[in-house]
Amino acid sequence: MANDVAMQMPHEEPSDLFVRVLAVDRAVAELLVANEITTLEEVAYVPEDELHGIQGLDQKLIPLMRQRAKSYLLRDAMGRQ
Repeated sequence: MANDVAMQMPHEEPSDLFVRVLAVDRAVAELLVANEITTLEEVAYVPEDELHGIQGLDQKLIPLMRQRAKSYLLRDAMGRQ
């Protein structure tokens, strides 16, 4: 999505963004990307079942990642006004 380009640092890969913003380890970030989750909006707003369907993703981590993504997106939106 267009907003993600502005939120990413220059040349930042989606997995690097996830490590930085979601505070997850590289393996979790790469697992998201391998399952075509590449933006913070997707982490925050895709149906939760889609994230629960990712093999190898710690189910307890999903609500935390979603909250961190939503908080970051909200802070970013507030900063742009």
